[in-house]
Amino acid sequence: MRALLWLGLLLSTASGGELPPVEGHDLTGREVRLPADLGSPHTLVLMGLRRAHQKQVDTWLAEVERLTGDHPGLDVVQTPLMGPQNRLVRGIVESAMRAQFKDRAQRERLIPLYVEPEPFLAQLGISDRDAAVVLLVDGGGAVLWMGRGSTGPEPLAELQATLTSSE
Repeated sequence: MRALLWLGLLLSTASGGELPPVEGHDLTGREVRLPADLGSPHTLVLMGLRRAHQKQVDTWLAEVERLTGDHPGLDVVQTPLMGPQNRLVRGIVESAMRAQFKDRAQRERLIPLYVEPEPFLAQLGISDRDAAVVLLVDGGGAVLWMGRGSTGPEPLAELQATLTSSE
């Protein structure tokens, strides 16, 4: 399996490249292949690279309803990057996540990834794990926009402009 995904300032914005293929399971147990199973014209991929990044990811999640309302072809997935784990540890981690996220829609868009972080991040041009990664990808997995860290007026405006220009 190939490797994949996962301050109030936008640390970088870039586009280009593609989301490398990876397989995982959402919190309902459904197998998911990224980017092949992305069913929307645009998907916002929220990647926490460390547990501490959840607060940064949460700032983006707070904007999801407005973003998807403004852009009906936009879907959102969370892909926390967990690093390789054995089956027992995966079960414990996912059980704790399911206890936190009880809503089926939340569970369907939460896809923990148990892969080596460095090779995947390098494919995206990311050399550190200092901040969460936010990707806007098209239905084929092409990266249209990339941001780091928490949201704010500037990154939201850039994301909105990218969405509008690619619709």
